[in-house]
Amino acid sequence: MPVRFRAVLFCLCVLLLLSFAACSRKAESPRASDSAVSGAFMPAAVETDGIAAEKSAVAEGARVRRDASAAEASSGGNRIQPRPGLLTAGEWNDNAEYDFLLKLMQTNQEWRTFEQRWQMSLARRTQVKATAGNEPAVNAVAELLGKNGESLWAARTDNSGTAYVFAGFNKDRDAAEPATLRVTYNGSRVEKPYAAGQAYHIAFSGGKASAPALDLMFVVDTTGSMQDELDFLNAELVNVIDRVRRDNGNIPVRLSVNVYRDEGDEYVIRAAPFDRDLKNAQNFLSRQKADGGGDYEEAVEQALDDALNKHDWDMGARARLLFLVLDAPPHNTKAVAAEMRKLTAQAASMGIRIIPVASSGVDKDTEFLLRALAAASGGTYVFLTDDSGIGYAHLEPTIGPYDVEQLNNLLARLINGYLR
Repeated sequence: MPVRFRAVLFCLCVLLLLSFAACSRKAESPRASDSAVSGAFMPAAVETDGIAAEKSAVAEGARVRRDASAAEASSGGNRIQPRPGLLTAGEWNDNAEYDFLLKLMQTNQEWRTFEQRWQMSLARRTQVKATAGNEPAVNAVAELLGKNGESLWAARTDNSGTAYVFAGFNKDRDAAEPATLRVTYNGSRVEKPYAAGQAYHIAFSGGKASAPALDLMFVVDTTGSMQDELDFLNAELVNVIDRVRRDNGNIPVRLSVNVYRDEGDEYVIRAAPFDRDLKNAQNFLSRQKADGGGDYEEAVEQALDDALNKHDWDMGARARLLFLVLDAPPHNTKAVAAEMRKLTAQAASMGIRIIPVASSGVDKDTEFLLRALAAASGGTYVFLTDDSGIGYAHLEPTIGPYDVEQLNNLLARLINGYLR
């Protein structure tokens, strides 16, 4: 074979090997879709004019962080400086998409398994709409009563006058069939025979309007895997609350920040009371560091119990919101599951909307639990996404199409939505 021909053949082989290596590296690169589960829909990402450039900068920084992670210990690292508008998230409201939820529970064996494990059922929901004159009746109490007048479930109407009551939510206990729907508002009471699946509109003649006030609580997992979320949450918090105040005529806001870990850690719960001086809550959060949490599960039920029962919630406020920021479930024992069911029912009865913020590490079982907490209490489900390129991979939820938003924008939108 001529020498010149052999040289040309050798060059072609080298080019083919280089092309193959490049394709392999591309195939092995992490993608948001790699975390999707069978049966989940892909998100419909929406970008505003300013977000595309922001994401480009975030992605560049994230590549530095991932590629240089091993060198951070010796070099001091090159982490992204936390500031508002970097984290990305989506939102899914199972009460607004109730038909989707029912179909999921009917057709997805895995989700039926989760329902059995936590003994929480959202299958028998009744929607109640209460008005006072021409306005929504806010903070009206809607109750399902048994045939002997016992209360089976209670909830409070939100700023739109809407409440959701659930028959048989506690699958381990709620065997009694509801007989009556009772709605109470400012001392007036209306009772209607209960009919499964029926939506009720209850009209009152009028009454005292709810106070234009907001009680806002953040309950945050501070075990070791949550340091990224903790850093960014502190940066987002002031931005979000400043916007909420601006958008609602400087509405009075009380803020409480509470952190938790697990039994055997340095602490289980560190709580701060509601405070109108938001700097106190921010300073409290900025002093917290993520550590501990040797196993997967954490003391979620203890944190919720403290949040509901050891803080002076304003029961006349227009909105009471509890953001639960976490990446792991409570311990999966019968006693803990029973406590979670009890606390969920209590939150609904107090009109405290639980809004989970699912972070990296949340699995499908935890997703079911968090969505059940949100739906039963009149809240909504928030989840961080991989679009920011920050932190570890995030699970793609089993939902329909959704919009990807900057987390600070999403939180401000949700809070405003519960106030207007």
